[in-house]
Amino acid sequence: MKTRAANEARARSRAAAASTLTNLRRIVHAIQGQSSRIESSVGLTGPQLWALREINATVGGLPLGQIARKLVLHKANAGRIVDKLVALGLVQTERPANDLRVVLARITEKGRSLAEAAVQGPAQADLMTRLERLPPDEIEAIAGTLDRVVELLGAETAEAGPLFEEGATRRSPRKRRG
Repeated sequence: MKTRAANEARARSRAAAASTLTNLRRIVHAIQGQSSRIESSVGLTGPQLWALREINATVGGLPLGQIARKLVLHKANAGRIVDKLVALGLVQTERPANDLRVVLARITEKGRSLAEAAVQGPAQADLMTRLERLPPDEIEAIAGTLDRVVELLGAETAEAGPLFEEGATRRSPRKRRG
C-alpha cells in the first residue's frame, strides 16, 4: 500500500512539475512572440517600445531613474535602451541645469508617432499592469512561488534585464583553450 501511495504521489509531483515547466515555456514564448511582432511592425524591441511609450506619456520628459522603475529594470539597462532610442532619433536626452546628475529623456516628433502606432504593447508591460491589479495576497503568492522557481534554477544572481533586448546582458568573453 505504501508503494502504491508513493508512486501516485510521485506521479502527481511529476505531472505538476511538467505543467509548471510547460507554463514557464508559454510565458517566455508569449513574451518573445509579442516582442517579435512589435519588432517586425515598428522596428523596435518590446522593451524599447515600452520605454518609448512611457516617455511619451509624460509632459516635459522622464528621468532615467523613473524609466528604470516603470520598466522594472536596473538603471544601466534602462540607460542602454534610451541610448538606442536616441540613436534612432526617437528621444533626446538632456541634463537639467539645476541637477546635472539627472538624465531626462524627451520624446521627439518621430518618437511620438511611433509610440502612438496602433501596435499591441509589449507582453511584459501588459503583464505588469495586470499583476498590479491583483489583490495583494494573490500577487504575493505568485511572487513567492516564482522566487522559489528562481532558487530551484540557482538563478538568484542572474541579471534580470529586459527580455529579448539585443545586448541586454553583458557576458564576459570565454577564454579559448588552445
